[in-house]
Amino acid sequence: MNRKMKGIFLIVLGLVLAFIGAGIYASYESRANAAKNNAEILLQDVQRDLERRKMAAVITEAPEGQMPQTSVDGHAVIGILQVEEAGIRLPVLGSWSYELLEHGPCRYSGSLQTEDLVLLGHNYKGHLADLDQAELGDLIDFTDAEGTVHSFKIAETAIIQPTDVQALSAGSYPLTIFTCTPGGQSRYVVYCEK
Repeated sequence: MNRKMKGIFLIVLGLVLAFIGAGIYASYESRANAAKNNAEILLQDVQRDLERRKMAAVITEAPEGQMPQTSVDGHAVIGILQVEEAGIRLPVLGSWSYELLEHGPCRYSGSLQTEDLVLLGHNYKGHLADLDQAELGDLIDFTDAEGTVHSFKIAETAIIQPTDVQALSAGSYPLTIFTCTPGGQSRYVVYCEK
């Protein structure tokens, strides 16, 4: 191949790679926007359900060590997570799966009653992408399915490897929240105390 042909080939290759990159980015943005919309709709329905329950004095019972939950739009929801400084206010689902994560953060393990609740969520805009904007000492509120607000403050943050699941219960904090770092190579963890 002569020099001119190599140059043309490299330009064409560069354009193809640019189009592929744009397609991947567009796909991510589409999923992130859909997840944000899902969370917003579910949050509105959860807030209406909590208000209805409060007005009707409905109490949800849960086995010891489990969290009360309510069914909203076919989803088992355990409450609402709010990190005001990061602009986060989202419904929290009672169990996790990749499908459920498209609607909001999910309970990974533990509970408020046993003071070892671990939540996980996507690093999407409108989900937990701005979690790293919260600082040590910032307040995090968790409103449970019965409408009780549990307040925490950020005691520690860490970046861990995806395989380091033991770090999720490090220090025995009553609330731990984690999400992926940009690019998904590591996990950003926020440890909270009462």
